[in-house]
Amino acid sequence: MCLAVLACLDRFQSLWNSQAALVRRRKELGDKLDLIQVITEEQERDRTGVTVDKHRMAGLLIDGMMAVAGPLRGLAADRVDADLRQRSAMTRTELSRLPKVRLAERAKSLHALALTNREILEAEYGLGEETLAGLENRAIAFNAMVVAPRNNLVERTRLTSLLDSELRSTLALLKEFFDPIVSGLADREGDFVAEYRKARALVKQGVRRKKEKGEAKPAAAKAPKAGKKTGKRKVTPEATTTGTVTAEGTAPVALPN
Repeated sequence: MCLAVLACLDRFQSLWNSQAALVRRRKELGDKLDLIQVITEEQERDRTGVTVDKHRMAGLLIDGMMAVAGPLRGLAADRVDADLRQRSAMTRTELSRLPKVRLAERAKSLHALALTNREILEAEYGLGEETLAGLENRAIAFNAMVVAPRNNLVERTRLTSLLDSELRSTLALLKEFFDPIVSGLADREGDFVAEYRKARALVKQGVRRKKEKGEAKPAAAKAPKAGKKTGKRKVTPEATTTGTVTAEGTAPVALPN
């Protein structure tokens, strides 16, 4: 549903491709939609042995790792921290050659390292919260699809949660970054603004339908009406000390000693 926004941005690329912040956010939006597509395909695929597109998922994970490793290397250089420099040193080629299990472990380690230095990385090295969250989400998805045992129920639950998280993050990016910028162009770039708003209307319509679908519940089973006979006789203990029981509608019956 967000692809219409991406198509609109690309159609009017000449209006914003000289602005570094917009170029970066456009790439971030594209990456998010790629991840959503991968998760959706994995969530909906036939569970009879169809191979996951491991290469595509690994590429998205490596993109997330490189986005976090850069600020960490900058911090290591400024601190002259050899250990931090070594732990954050990596290249795309090196990561692409790692076995899948090893790549998942490296991503997890890198994310933990960034969390340890989160405040200074955000304040002084431009590592945004969405970038760090993006790495975490991709690592979870990669692990679920490639590394973890194939327990279908657990996997589907995890992917559903991950998909919801990525959708919320993508919608927040549109609302908090793109919407205000495009609105500011209303007086100068009417065609762009009009097409963008149409695309955003499609997004909102899709979100509304998804919400309505999620809220739909099957009709509850009707409870039997008061006083209606069920065909069963209820037996309840009445006086266990005297060895007597009763059935509804009958007199007490003494049990033999």
